[in-house]
Amino acid sequence: MELGPYGIQVNCIAPGLVATGRTVNRMENDPERYKERAKGIALGRLGTAKSIAAATVFLVSSENDFMSGAVISIDGAPMSG
Repeated sequence: MELGPYGIQVNCIAPGLVATGRTVNRMENDPERYKERAKGIALGRLGTAKSIAAATVFLVSSENDFMSGAVISIDGAPMSG
């Protein structure tokens, strides 16, 4: 709200569990851990860096000319319980 009058948009990406090098190594060493973690995500899998990058590209593109104050969750819909 403070920066809007200056034409500055402020948005946030909130990633879930993403298959990065470190995460993949841990999951390969413990496949059961991966299965358990994936069970807690509605899409049944970890995210990718490409998914995060795609949202980032949109946020900084000219296509995003009216979004501000948003938190974009890229998390595969974590399930509670």
